[in-house]
Amino acid sequence: MSQSLPTIVFFAGAFSDPSCFDALSGYLQKVGYPTTYAYVQFLNPSDPTSIETAKDAEDARNKFLIPLLDEGQDVIIFVHSYGGVVGGQAAAGLSKSSREGQSRGVVGLVYLVGNIVCEGESLLQAVGGAYPPFIKEHYPSQGLAVIDPVMDTLYGDVAPEMVPKMEAAMIPHALAAFETPATAPTWADSTFHGRRAYIRLLMMNAIHSSCKTSG
Repeated sequence: MSQSLPTIVFFAGAFSDPSCFDALSGYLQKVGYPTTYAYVQFLNPSDPTSIETAKDAEDARNKFLIPLLDEGQDVIIFVHSYGGVVGGQAAAGLSKSSREGQSRGVVGLVYLVGNIVCEGESLLQAVGGAYPPFIKEHYPSQGLAVIDPVMDTLYGDVAPEMVPKMEAAMIPHALAAFETPATAPTWADSTFHGRRAYIRLLMMNAIHSSCKTSG
């Protein structure tokens, strides 16, 4: 009996419902990869001030990653934009080498123009300490933000027929998620040498080109 393929867990970026991955998820399922979405707390929370990126990552880890591992599935983490901050923390310590006595673990990391921060650093610090003009702070209410324009900023590479779906998936985001420090990230673990990938998108303008190029 052939070994099953790893489950791919998608972490969407800021302002985005995970349904933005529906098309890609469908393609992967057709070739045999199970997929699932991590739903996170920073999207339109009732109390934006309660959000911390580390808590969000821990919640995603406990709700979405550990249950899959306990069910006997290996996992590949696939992140987009700010999803790299949360997904990168959530998977920390879940590699096979870190899970002594366990047969399953996180076996790969894929960053689709994912944000990368260091331990103790917030995303806002990583991008220079000021919000870019396309992030509209404290809208539609205090502590939340939206992104405008959506397509030119986040999804410039997307096919025209997908524009309505991508725009409909946009959700207000808690500013505190950008402003609170991250814990130790998975990408820094030497276990993932040869098991991590970074995909650039030339027309994704939320991340400056210099931040999408390895130094």
